[in-house]
Amino acid sequence: MSKKKKEYIDISIAYLIRQISKKEIVLPSLQRKYVWSHQQICQLFDSIMQDYPIGTFMFWKIGNQSTNDKNLRKQLMFYEFLRDYNKNDDLGSGIEFKPAVSGIGPITNVIDGQQRITSLLIGLTGSYFKNRAASKLYINLNMRKKSSEEEKEFKYEFKFLSDSQFNRHYKKLQKISADTDIWFPVYKCGEISKFYSNDKRYTQKLDKFIFECKNFLSEKLQNNELKERNWNKYSKVLDALFYKVYNDTVISYFELEKTSLTDIVDIFIRVNNGGTNLTKTEMLMSVVTSVWRDGRSKIDKFLKKINNNGEFDFDVDFIMRASLFIMDKDVLVTQENVLESANEIQKKWESIKSSITQAVNVISEENFSKSSLRSKNSIIPIAYYFAKTNKGSVSTTSTTQMIQYLNTVQVLGFYGNHGDQALRQIRKAMQAYLKKSSEFKFDTIKDEYEKLGNFKKLLRITKNDIDILLNSQYGKSSFAVLSCLNSQNRIAISKYDISGGNAEKKVHQDHIYPISKVKHFENSQDDSEIETYRKYNSVVNLHFFIGRLNKEKQDKMPKDFFKHFGAKKQKEIIETSLIPVEFDKLDAGYFDTFYKKRRELLRKELLSVFNI
Repeated sequence: MSKKKKEYIDISIAYLIRQISKKEIVLPSLQRKYVWSHQQICQLFDSIMQDYPIGTFMFWKIGNQSTNDKNLRKQLMFYEFLRDYNKNDDLGSGIEFKPAVSGIGPITNVIDGQQRITSLLIGLTGSYFKNRAASKLYINLNMRKKSSEEEKEFKYEFKFLSDSQFNRHYKKLQKISADTDIWFPVYKCGEISKFYSNDKRYTQKLDKFIFECKNFLSEKLQNNELKERNWNKYSKVLDALFYKVYNDTVISYFELEKTSLTDIVDIFIRVNNGGTNLTKTEMLMSVVTSVWRDGRSKIDKFLKKINNNGEFDFDVDFIMRASLFIMDKDVLVTQENVLESANEIQKKWESIKSSITQAVNVISEENFSKSSLRSKNSIIPIAYYFAKTNKGSVSTTSTTQMIQYLNTVQVLGFYGNHGDQALRQIRKAMQAYLKKSSEFKFDTIKDEYEKLGNFKKLLRITKNDIDILLNSQYGKSSFAVLSCLNSQNRIAISKYDISGGNAEKKVHQDHIYPISKVKHFENSQDDSEIETYRKYNSVVNLHFFIGRLNKEKQDKMPKDFFKHFGAKKQKEIIETSLIPVEFDKLDAGYFDTFYKKRRELLRKELLSVFNI
């Protein structure tokens, strides 16, 4: 006898939002965080407006009658959907829904579709924090032909604007032309009609919506007369938006009932592997939160603590990867061993948390921060050291070796491609020597690492490598080299990170001699011209400079720019940036001599940094 096929149920967006508002649809704790960008939200709304499919949804209903359902309500935590998203504040989590445990009615959980549903809520009822301001979703009512191929993919133009951006747009508006943006807030679609429930009143509600939209727009346009021809065009867009939210059955879902948690976890992993970036560590985190009731809230709280208001940007991926590493498990978790790993993380959480905290404290004290760390993975072996030695403090010798290790892996890009394999090899090397020593010995780690063989990444910097590093061109590699030259550089970077991204404190890589002078050599066919360009663009001609000053410098010669600084400030910059001569010598004709002298000075410093 064949199994009856599950039927899909089609509902409107308005109906879905109404059920969510009544707390009848929630998120189970095994769900991952909200991760969509504001561009993805805009694309979703454009797809809906164009009648493109947005995928099906899967819900899971937990009743309150059977013993199994009652146990599930106690075992899992449930969360309300986000409406106002700020990655820095909530890390993508919703508010815990506590009535789910003791409530009377059934709970409908979203297993597949969280990102899309949350995006709909943000666009229609909430906000997205970007560019240091809460922004709301707007639609451009003045549809026009798209200029580029990329723009042609989107028929409707959606955009997130802050209140000040929106008001400023209409304040500056002088005259309406064919190219004028007429931004209208999407949230008005819900604000005016309150996601009403009586479908028979559609025409009446639509007429009211269009009428109030016209009044709102007329007020915003101020002295610009809202011509009937233009309004007819705008109202068609509003009509389509209202139809898509209230009348069209955009949401198509099927519902699971009487399903065990083990089966739900398996289904969740399968369906989400086809979505947006469900990594192996996110899969593990989902299972952790399904077996550990308050695991999600504890891990969220811990992340906020170690990130220290923006100093770092550690995430769930880092926590899961570090946990597996510390527990001596493979850092690439599989569906077969994920449940075992999740249970072990819960049991060993306090020890894991303590080891990571000690590692973060050490690197923070040495002025490392998120911008000077090329990879979060580089911290994991330090946490492993604390986990295996059970040391409450760290010696000066160990700290020195940790800094040398961090500087090495940053400039080599050790944890870039094949990062998981690099972690496995590092752990094997550490296991070999930690049986004999309680100090962090990077020199020994390098030796043990090389004995293992079969490695794709080198972990040792030689004299020849120093010359390669000095040739590093402007970018991530040169940034890593500059940041390891002295702690003052890392202090400046750390201050910027802790400031929350204050542009005035941003640390720029500045060309001491302006690159603009040789920019025309970049694509030259002449070898000597190419060599000149590469010298100007190499780390030898770069230093760290704070935001505002870097903008003021522009393409001025160093002699002309720095002469306006006092003697004390000039001395400070020369010492921090390792400039080999006084600024008054740095005119156009002195570059070759400057390059030779500074290259030699940086070479000596790097030999010292890497103890060569």
